[in-house]
Amino acid sequence: MEQSSKMVYLKDYKKPDYLIKETQLDFVLDEKATIVTSLLKMSVVKGSEGKPLFLNGDELKLLGAELNGKPLGEADYLLDDNGFTLKNPPAGDFTLGFKVQINPSENTALFGLYMSEGIFCTQCEPEGFRRITFYHDNPDVLSKFRVTIHADKSKYPLLLSNGNLVEEGDDYVVWEDPFAKPCYLFALVAADNYDCVQDKFVTMSGREVTLRVYGEKSKKNRLNHAMTSLKQAFAWDEEKFGREYDLDLFNLVAVHDFNQGAMENKSLNIFNEKLVLADNKTVTDADYHNIQSVVGHEYFHNWTGDRVTARDWFNLSLKEGLTVYRDQEFSSDMSSRPVQRINDVVVLRAAQFPEDAGPLAHPVRPEKYMAIDNFYTATVYEKGAEVIRMQEKILGRELFRKGMDLYFERYDGQAVTIDDFVSCMEAVSGMDLTDFKRWYSQSGTPSVTAETSYDEAAKIYRLRLSQSTKPDANQSVKLPFVIPLKVGLIGSDGKDMPLHLQEKDSLIGKDVLILNKDTQEFVFTDVNEKPILSLNREFTAPIRLNVSYSGDEIAFLMVNDSDSFNRWEAGQKYASNYIFKLYDTLKKGEEIQEDVNFLNAFAAYLDCEDKAFAALALRMPTIKTLADNMDKVDMLVLAQAHRAARESFAKAFKDKLLSVYEASDTQDSLSMSKEAIAERALRNQILAYLGLLGDEAVNKIIRAHYTASPNMTNIQAALSIMVNNRIDGFEEALGDIYWYFKADAIVMNRWLLIQALAEKNDNLLQDVKKLMGSEVFTLYNPNNVYSLIGGFAANTSYFHAADGSGYAFLADVILKIDDINALVAARLATSFSCLPKMESKSADMMKKQMERILKKPNLSSNVYEIISKIMGVNE
Repeated sequence: MEQSSKMVYLKDYKKPDYLIKETQLDFVLDEKATIVTSLLKMSVVKGSEGKPLFLNGDELKLLGAELNGKPLGEADYLLDDNGFTLKNPPAGDFTLGFKVQINPSENTALFGLYMSEGIFCTQCEPEGFRRITFYHDNPDVLSKFRVTIHADKSKYPLLLSNGNLVEEGDDYVVWEDPFAKPCYLFALVAADNYDCVQDKFVTMSGREVTLRVYGEKSKKNRLNHAMTSLKQAFAWDEEKFGREYDLDLFNLVAVHDFNQGAMENKSLNIFNEKLVLADNKTVTDADYHNIQSVVGHEYFHNWTGDRVTARDWFNLSLKEGLTVYRDQEFSSDMSSRPVQRINDVVVLRAAQFPEDAGPLAHPVRPEKYMAIDNFYTATVYEKGAEVIRMQEKILGRELFRKGMDLYFERYDGQAVTIDDFVSCMEAVSGMDLTDFKRWYSQSGTPSVTAETSYDEAAKIYRLRLSQSTKPDANQSVKLPFVIPLKVGLIGSDGKDMPLHLQEKDSLIGKDVLILNKDTQEFVFTDVNEKPILSLNREFTAPIRLNVSYSGDEIAFLMVNDSDSFNRWEAGQKYASNYIFKLYDTLKKGEEIQEDVNFLNAFAAYLDCEDKAFAALALRMPTIKTLADNMDKVDMLVLAQAHRAARESFAKAFKDKLLSVYEASDTQDSLSMSKEAIAERALRNQILAYLGLLGDEAVNKIIRAHYTASPNMTNIQAALSIMVNNRIDGFEEALGDIYWYFKADAIVMNRWLLIQALAEKNDNLLQDVKKLMGSEVFTLYNPNNVYSLIGGFAANTSYFHAADGSGYAFLADVILKIDDINALVAARLATSFSCLPKMESKSADMMKKQMERILKKPNLSSNVYEIISKIMGVNE
């Protein structure tokens, strides 16, 4: 199968030959035969006169086409599977019209216009608009839209699109968006049995904006948190970035079937319902936090994505990385900044670091792609956000804000590039950020090694830093990155020492070093005693940091570092070292020896006054994060070592864990105060350890934790612990949840996930297959697939089964889903990206299944691109 011809390269980008000044769309909605009539007001770009005009189109039935009001004959154009070509466009401005038919009910890819549980909705990013009508489906063409929707209002009383409602009749509505936008920001919703919560927000200039959050009528009472989050986002963006909303109406709609988390369509955000619906009897504290974050993220796109958009999909991080940075800052201000920072890094290390080190590595600004859907990745989003954060750290908050202001002033209403963004930072700071932009063009995670020495007589402390980045398929030679590193020197009293550098220019602000060469030395003077180094505080740079610490020094940092992130980081390093020792012991078949020093140091987190921090700090590194730091790994042995480490901690500190658990029971279980949320997090983390013991007295406490609280956070935590450890009563508990919540898709997806992630279940694969046949699962719903199949693929002990059955099962599912929804299939396929780290037997079995996938006739380019990269297939 020849797929390489579909590769798209950044170097080949050229400006469009034709622009679309205005777009008029008329929809006559029908579940199986929707008619879309479009009228495009075209203009030719100077120098392109006489060139054929190509417009993208996918799965469209052309019923008619016209030029300047006159019908076109078949001799006037070419029509193929990729779109429509007008052979001889007029020299000046002209109008081009189309009448097409589409079938929303059979659109299982969930791109373009499709049906979701009986409603019409759209998803056009990145290339879904071409499934609605023929169009220049790229973000560098911005147009004003006027949209008429015809429908039977007895069936679809709610008819929404972008902008303002300007006209309404018995069977139609007309929406007009006064802001020019690329077609990927177009949206349409037609629904019945939907209702909304409504509120208002008065902007900083005094305008009143109507806010509406829509969901199914039966779930209206679960829309209030999303509304609160939306108002918080409006206010925060005004305060932090001076950005005011620009229309008088903002709509947000929750739908059942959606590929992404949410979409920032101008003034009509469409959300996966799991990121809207909330009450503490059905969703967890983490869900509340995620809803707030994603509602903020999509709203912030109004300026970083809508008003200023990306020129092309290679520059996707221009809007996504920047907006993730903004939503992380928003979440930090809404909750705990140290806890938010740790959570952000946990996500980065679990998803992006392995991506950067594996066969799917690509720069934040990719050089090429086959299927752009595959580049909505942790590198573009999370690493992209870190690159923005580094610029803020290098410039300082005040100059960074000025750079943002200049960015909006210069480029409002335009489709621009990452270079345009960075140019604004250079303009306000006077800095040359050419070398810094390597973060956008080079893939890979830099490793930074620190070597230190102390001259007691001279009171001088030397810090020698070196950086290196492994070559990969994207670049065989990596140039040095510009790396900001927040630094601290801690004295024996546990306090930070004053920082005095010989070279003043080496320090930004009070405590940030800039490493921009392969090797640099920083000399600190007036250091009265040998300090302990605390480097990359706040995780100022997305690097792998290597510092040689003794166990005592790590324990010291765990207790004394003034930087919360590095206090947490010290515990993660200590735990990782311990688990790696257990892994080596198990591989050799030797008896496990506990590390008392580590266990005592880790237990110190139980005494933290900040319960939210303690709950995070007590989590050991994930198996995926551990594997990312190994050259070759036996995943089954690593899973055993990971559990053994947790069991040893639970056994050693059983009484202390029980004591803290009981002492922390001070808050109302339904309270959503920060204190109550932190307390629940700590108590549930403690129970996760205690559940490993197999102690019936402890198991009784866990069962009581499950039955006593009406809060889903506690219910889910206890249920997971019971399922993971096969605690008596777990089957009845699973049955109770099923019968009580089977009509609630959000709870059922969590129910599926808990079972898919079970740590101890010798029949797990059979149980997963059985769950695929249940009435709460379908391959057509992405949330179902990610919960059950994605959960299984994340379950180290069973996905990596010694007989290869886990790999074969995933391949079977990918082959089925590829014909339904190629994007979902491709995301599942990334589970094979660990191939280079696998030991030979597992690697061979994994390769066999990937070879089987590649042999599928008409395999989607989405899946082909992922599997071929993992396999190292030449383009």
